Amino acid sequence: MITASSLNTYTQCPRRYEYSYIKEKIPAAPQAALLVGTAVHIGIEAFWNKLDIHTSLHNVWEFFKESEFWDREAGELERFKVRAYITGYYAHRQHMLDQYEVVAVEHEWTKVIDGMDFAGKVDLVLRDRQGRLILVDHKTSGSSDVEKPGSTFWRGLNYDTQMVLYREALS
Repeated sequence: MITASSLNTYTQCPRRYEYSYIKEKIPAAPQAALLVGTAVHIGIEAFWNKLDIHTSLHNVWEFFKESEFWDREAGELERFKVRAYITGYYAHRQHMLDQYEVVAVEHEWTKVIDGMDFAGKVDLVLRDRQGRLILVDHKTSGSSDVEKPGSTFWRGLNYDTQMVLYREALS
């Protein structure tokens, strides 16, 4: 199965691809960014599944229990940031629940494209009032461009491997 991550890994470093996907040699401990991203995704998933903020934060707290990272000093700081991000997400996007129909949340998909098996997980698919589907991928970025629609960051997503595959999956 080919995923956006495996495809990106191969194009960046074939040897890393070999160790990660063929020999399946993975790091002993997950990296901090992966843990933080997963925690945020758990909170956002709860929001779009129309769960209340308390349930969302409880789900994230249960995830925190799975790794010692969150008990270390760096993890403690990240815990506070994750909680603040999820709380802010609920506060600033609550109105969107009435504006869009939620079609899919964290939807796993597979599709054969040109004879090759692809797979992935789409973060969110919404339908607007005109019936158009909107593909949403929860990106995290340190770029200030993320706040500017039409910026280089957003234009670049047109060529992002993950987004291209997800658009193909939606088709």
